[in-house]
Amino acid sequence: MQALRTLEAEGRRTLPVSPQPDRHPVSRPLDAPVAPAVEVPASVEPIIDLPIQRVDTGADRAIWNPLIGPEPPRGMTRFEGAPVR
Repeated sequence: MQALRTLEAEGRRTLPVSPQPDRHPVSRPLDAPVAPAVEVPASVEPIIDLPIQRVDTGADRAIWNPLIGPEPPRGMTRFEGAPVR
């Protein structure tokens, strides 16, 4: 599929429009790293008015992905790829 997309980008082929909507839109990364957190307690109990915000937009994902990406998975996970081999 990548070869076909390359040919289309070069103008050598035209691909039909997919009947499926793009389920995984690519979000653009931020121009600068997210500032480090300041005065963060060890647990959430001391935080009285902790707002919870759903990550829906590309702008939200651009902030969320670099923050959560380096974190190791917690709890039960399905092994895929190299760990299965």
